[in-house]
Amino acid sequence: MQKTKTKYATSTFLGIFLFLPIFTYGQKANQIKGNPEYIWVESISAEKSTSQEATLKNLTQKLSEIIRINSNPNTNKRLWEGYTSELLHHTSTITSELKNKYVTLRYIHSDSIKNIFKSREGKIKEMLSMAEAAEQRLQIDIALRNLSWAKILLQTLPEPESLAYKDRNGSVSSAKIWATDKKSNILKSTEATFSINGNKDSVLVEIAFTYTGKPVRSLDYRFFNGKEWSGIYSAKDGRGVIENPSSNNPEEFKVKYESNHPHLMHIDKQIEE
Repeated sequence: MQKTKTKYATSTFLGIFLFLPIFTYGQKANQIKGNPEYIWVESISAEKSTSQEATLKNLTQKLSEIIRINSNPNTNKRLWEGYTSELLHHTSTITSELKNKYVTLRYIHSDSIKNIFKSREGKIKEMLSMAEAAEQRLQIDIALRNLSWAKILLQTLPEPESLAYKDRNGSVSSAKIWATDKKSNILKSTEATFSINGNKDSVLVEIAFTYTGKPVRSLDYRFFNGKEWSGIYSAKDGRGVIENPSSNNPEEFKVKYESNHPHLMHIDKQIEE
């Protein structure tokens, strides 16, 4: 009799365990669905990963319909699609297998939505701080790139004007205004001086780059030879070189400093998107 009772108890326990995932999913999912403070979507698929990926895409779409970052619906949707990494971090999922299908519920509490934007705000401030540090080290390419990319990310915030930035001197101002003014000042304070060396068969244009009178450590630029603009060149330790330009008249030469660095945007998906 004792053995029979033990066997019966074990069998009952296993039965409860096997049905627990479905019961738990349904109970908790219904609680979330019935709570107006949650924003949620649900997806069913034969593959678990497909089900979860679908909920991420659908929740992004749903949030873009509820919260406006940009007044243009298409632009607003595109901006929300750039928040994929933040949504992965700040949303939760419940997935259960039911009749050879995977059911996934992805949800976020309304109070947690602000944390998505806080993550982006923190990244913007970090970029502005990196730009300051790079400027002090005379790494003009890095300074301009971080300022330009920070301005791009500012456009993805619902209220970009409200974000404040405290610089290394302790001054607090609008991040948007600070980034714009800093970029303008760097461009105005960067100078290029041309000198030509060589002979009729080979001409070498040397460019001396300075920032506030000091040789730059690094800088990216494009060169105008009198007819067309070049691709991107890099100057190191205050010196850039152009070989055999179409003109040897320094008065026709121009440079413009690369700041957006579109060829590097693939490094950061949030910038690229």
